[in-house]
Amino acid sequence: MENPIVLAMFYEKYIFFVATLLCIVCIIVIFHNSIIKGVLAIPSDQTDVIFFTWKILPPTSDIKSISIDFSGNIYFAEKNGNKIGRLVPSSKTVTEWVIPTNSSGPVGVDFDSLSGNIYFIESNGNKIGRLVPSANTLTEWAIPTNSSGPIGIQFDPSSGNLYFAENNTKKIGRLDLSTNSFTEWTIPTNLGKFGFKDILFVPQSQSFYFIESNGNKIGRLVPSNSTITEWAIPTNSNDITGISSGFSDDIYFLKKNGNKIGRMGYPD
Repeated sequence: MENPIVLAMFYEKYIFFVATLLCIVCIIVIFHNSIIKGVLAIPSDQTDVIFFTWKILPPTSDIKSISIDFSGNIYFAEKNGNKIGRLVPSSKTVTEWVIPTNSSGPVGVDFDSLSGNIYFIESNGNKIGRLVPSANTLTEWAIPTNSSGPIGIQFDPSSGNLYFAENNTKKIGRLDLSTNSFTEWTIPTNLGKFGFKDILFVPQSQSFYFIESNGNKIGRLVPSNSTITEWAIPTNSNDITGISSGFSDDIYFLKKNGNKIGRMGYPD
């Protein structure tokens, strides 16, 4: 007959082992959930999401704007680094191209869906630049108006031209890539001032919409007849910071200090 004291000691050790194992499993589950859900604050009724980040060296590069090509590669401007960079997420590799003009201050990039080239703005250099990734070549065009302060760029796939905003001179500019020639349109409102990347091409109307932050207006340029139309925003402020369009063709914008999202019905 087995000793009851020995059996009691055995069961006590067994229970302790099982309890310890369960505690370890619980800790692992809690730790996993805290990493996936706690840190990212994902609601319990939503699918778990994992974020990936890649460091761009040096840390003082001051990355401005990104654009993604058809292969999923991410292009970005390094304002302080004076470079255009490319991240290939699949291989986690970063390639950088130095801009010929020193301290050019690149602040915006846009992908040319027709040729696969990358165009960018040089805010300090007062130039439009082009990167041909396949050939590792860079080309620059000087904007006719001195110190125009270009800050936004948009490629028009319907014409193959580039449009950009001139913050200091209150103009919308166009670079015709087929003739290497510039056209500039002056905004009627003298207080019109653009925010970064606040120029939007709407293919339905073949026109460009833009933000007038200080003028508190939404503007539209129709290049085909060189007409500019402006609409005053009802809430008086000078904090409009972004513009986009939806599937309904309406125009959406952000009011930073007012903590609002605005919508303007698509004009005829």
